Amino acid sequence: STQSTWALNTLYRNCSTITGACLIVCQGVAHDADRTPVLLGAHLSHAPAVSQKYYGTTDCFVFSLAPRCDRYVWTPPPEPAPTTDSTESETLEEIGNKYFIWGGHDKLLIGAGGAGPALQLAADLQSGWSHESATFGNEPLSCTHTFEIVNLEVHCYV
Repeated sequence: STQSTWALNTLYRNCSTITGACLIVCQGVAHDADRTPVLLGAHLSHAPAVSQKYYGTTDCFVFSLAPRCDRYVWTPPPEPAPTTDSTESETLEEIGNKYFIWGGHDKLLIGAGGAGPALQLAADLQSGWSHESATFGNEPLSCTHTFEIVNLEVHCYV
């Protein structure tokens, strides 16, 4: 593992014995001319972990406390249009609504579909991204899609 991935892998290791829900809170600054302060995060039904596929439940949600205060809960997928073709595959929007948490060695993703994850944390835990996601029907959590993380806390419920 390279030094840039130590931070996220350490987070996974520190959360590996947690069986309950977790709260991730990121304090940082937006990548805009004013370096607008941001405070945002996610409530996760399960602790962050390296995974081969998305996991989690509808108990997950994302939030922003600065520069504005918003909370976005799971958005159920739209009812599928009636079809006679039972082999029709799901659209990305339908699939995105089932994607809550995905942990890789290079990033942690919360939500999917739409324009991207609702919250993405880089391996070094110094950079984050936020996009409109189908999972939560959210606006970007920051005033810009990218932000610098100054402080990150994970609170796990035991």
